[in-house]
Amino acid sequence: QGARLDLLVHCTGDPSDPHPVPPHRRLARRVDGFIVLSLVADSPDIADLLHLDVPVAMFGAHAYGTSSVHIDDRGGAAGAVDHLIAGGHRRIGVIYGREVDNPAVLEHDRHCGIRDAFGRAGMPPAAELLVPGDFTMAGGARAMTRLLELDEPPTAVFAFSDEMAYGAIQALRANGLHPGADVALVGYDGHDLSAALELSTVSVPFEEIGATVARQLLDRIQEPGMPDVREILPTQFVSRFSSQALADRGAARLGGGAPSS
Repeated sequence: QGARLDLLVHCTGDPSDPHPVPPHRRLARRVDGFIVLSLVADSPDIADLLHLDVPVAMFGAHAYGTSSVHIDDRGGAAGAVDHLIAGGHRRIGVIYGREVDNPAVLEHDRHCGIRDAFGRAGMPPAAELLVPGDFTMAGGARAMTRLLELDEPPTAVFAFSDEMAYGAIQALRANGLHPGADVALVGYDGHDLSAALELSTVSVPFEEIGATVARQLLDRIQEPGMPDVREILPTQFVSRFSSQALADRGAARLGGGAPSS
């Protein structure tokens, strides 16, 4: 508000879907700069936008000649798995979004983080414990159901988003299980609903992200040609009841023995 600029919001849709008419050329003469959210740096949309020679600030990705803000996804994901390992869990399921290991997608740092934590503990997860959830509640429910159908289900689960964790809670309840009592569960994002559901989560500073990327863009508008800027904001782990289930209790409830270290 202090900059006295109007905000124009444009949604490109799913970045993976083809949309052959880029909007950036139409917008170029109507805006002073662009804030880009949730697109990877090698997206065709980004390439087209950068050719317009208009100030750009980005969230979650970085390209030459722009400013950007990131969250410490790698550290946040590692901290979530560290928390579960500290609870004695050795068989930990992971509900990721869509890509297992693609450096071009925004969830890649979370995959790096869980590998860091598992590596430090000397316990790489079995492939069967890594299940996609499509970043939706329905996908999280399907993923949790798939994990529970394993011969040896996980005693703890880390979901790459709170929304997928909500679906996981639905699946647990449908199977007569409860997060925190039978299976430890951690989400990611820090949505307000997570507190009501007593869901442990990695809280992301969304308001600070918005304020930071807006300030970056204003700086670039006021100082054309300024050097690239990259800022990384920390996450915060919020421990609640959902992750308090102990490994031995979970294994007994799921019909297995105590986990081996």
